[in-house]
Amino acid sequence: MGWRSVGILVAESAPSTEPETWSQRAATAVADFFERWTAPLDSLALAVLGLLAAIYVLARAWTRWLLPRSFAHLPAAGTRRGLERAGACALALLATIAFVHLLVGAPSTSADLGPLLARVTGILVLALGAARVFAGLLASAFRVSVTARAPDGTESPQRAAHVVGLLNELGARSPQGAEYPRGTDVSALDTAALSALPTGAVAKILVGIVSVFLPRAPWEVSVDEESENRETVQIAHNGRTVLAAVVDGPLLGLRDPAVKGGVATPATAATTTVTPDLHRVTAAMVLAKLHEVHHLPGLGGATDGTSIGLQAVATTDFARDYDAAVPLLARAVAIDSGNLGAALALLHHRFRDATDPAELATYDEALARLGQRLTELATACPTENALLPLRARLNRVVAQINGAYASDRADTDPSALDDCRKLAEKLVTDVRTLLADERTAADSRTVLAAIQRSARILMVVGKDEELEPPLTPLEHHQAACHYATAAPPNPGRAVHHLRIAATDPELAAWRAKDPQLGRFRTTDVYREAFPPEKGTFLTLPGVAESTGALTRLGITNERALLGHGADELGPLLGRTPTTAARLLALARLVSRVPAGLHAWRFSIATWVVEQAHGPTTRSELAESAGKTFAEILDAKEIEALQAWVRGSGLPWRSPVADYLRAVR
Repeated sequence: MGWRSVGILVAESAPSTEPETWSQRAATAVADFFERWTAPLDSLALAVLGLLAAIYVLARAWTRWLLPRSFAHLPAAGTRRGLERAGACALALLATIAFVHLLVGAPSTSADLGPLLARVTGILVLALGAARVFAGLLASAFRVSVTARAPDGTESPQRAAHVVGLLNELGARSPQGAEYPRGTDVSALDTAALSALPTGAVAKILVGIVSVFLPRAPWEVSVDEESENRETVQIAHNGRTVLAAVVDGPLLGLRDPAVKGGVATPATAATTTVTPDLHRVTAAMVLAKLHEVHHLPGLGGATDGTSIGLQAVATTDFARDYDAAVPLLARAVAIDSGNLGAALALLHHRFRDATDPAELATYDEALARLGQRLTELATACPTENALLPLRARLNRVVAQINGAYASDRADTDPSALDDCRKLAEKLVTDVRTLLADERTAADSRTVLAAIQRSARILMVVGKDEELEPPLTPLEHHQAACHYATAAPPNPGRAVHHLRIAATDPELAAWRAKDPQLGRFRTTDVYREAFPPEKGTFLTLPGVAESTGALTRLGITNERALLGHGADELGPLLGRTPTTAARLLALARLVSRVPAGLHAWRFSIATWVVEQAHGPTTRSELAESAGKTFAEILDAKEIEALQAWVRGSGLPWRSPVADYLRAVR
């Protein structure tokens, strides 16, 4: 059978007549657009991007050659910085347009080299101008990054975050304190970008990559902690080191913890110790360097970072411990005499508890001189706020009122307080004017309002006038003084406000010494509301160092101590027989206080021990006792105390010397 050929027929399909969808049409249109318009401009676009990148890189490099004082921009100067940004963008845009024109219309013959060179020169000038303006903007940016290392050399994000937090506290919060600045009055850092750099390996790589394209923080702070009391700080601005310093606690006077609240007992010593924060001084040094470039208002004329740091420690860490704060403030003023905020705080801490008329007069004169300097500073530096001069004036009114009552002038002469009232009234008027001015900084208004409320209370001192409700503990104390000395007084309301003011330990302690409350403290209403602190045997002078040994033996009062002899007591306490004899002599003194004065026996014994350099005769001693206890004892109790002092109740032959030889 023969082969047959088989033919394969292929039928061509007819073209589709189905309509395209909207997505297909959109894709086709986009493809046509890029093919027609974008592809021809690829090389031109890359050239333009290269020009802009060159301008940016040049600007970044230029920042390292700019001196800090060549771009002193205030953070709040938004209008000026906006114009500079617009100018830089305009220059870059003109350079780009000229560059594009050069590429598109490049000459084909050598005869056009002259115009070509002119256009190239113009492009370079515009590009350099744009780079210079951009460099100024990048270099003057208000951003700070912080890194910190622990004593073992490892990076510590916790310490870095702590420094950032303290820097915020010193420079970003609203002003604090109606009588003196707590820390500083700087608040401009609330517009700054403060950050602690990441410490992980991956994070460092990412930050390095991003920093190539984004502006880095012009301010770079590096803190190396060597020990608890020593650290080094290095501050760089746009890659240039502007400060390298050692912060040494002992050298700054921050050697030992301070104890609040007078005499510390074993039960309270563990909770009343305060250790100064060394990082606060470091943050203050950073703030001072920022001030050099950005002219931050609110430092009160201060320029030295160490001085600002000591002021900050004294008014924050030691805000309730005047004994520890005064040396630090004195050192701050010695380092920088232009630090008027520290000078005001120093005067307040030295004289605020003064009860002697001569000391209060000295305080008033010093405040007047400081107020003049503060006024001159505010005139010379308009960026400084008016808080410091107003605080000085408020303190001066308080000093004059206390001086009038301490010298009894306010109780004997109704016109003795007229000058004080006038000063307070003028202060109220000036603060009201500032609060009504829209240009007054918003973050200062809280302190201004507090100064105004205090001045309103003081302007009616000694008068029978109703007060607006006080808000702060200080205002409650001032209101109590007002009602206690009004004509007629209102004891119930005075006690009410004193109890609220006592929430502040500083004011609770001042209540017992405030000259304006001198007469009120002798009333039954005051004594019933605030009975005197009677203390314990273990708080007496000469006993504190033996408290631990006494309590281990179960000896907590004078009766238990008198049950032992000196020879027996010495070995039990681990003390010499002489020391044991002194403790027994003190216990006998306490036990011999008359029965009618038994509730105040520890206060009386403490007073006796303090007379080492006091009166030399029993009559003088009795007179001193009457003055000392006039505010806590009534007339009959004073008479009994003086009779005991003049008689043979005290265990000495000559007025004080024999007994003190036994006790000391």
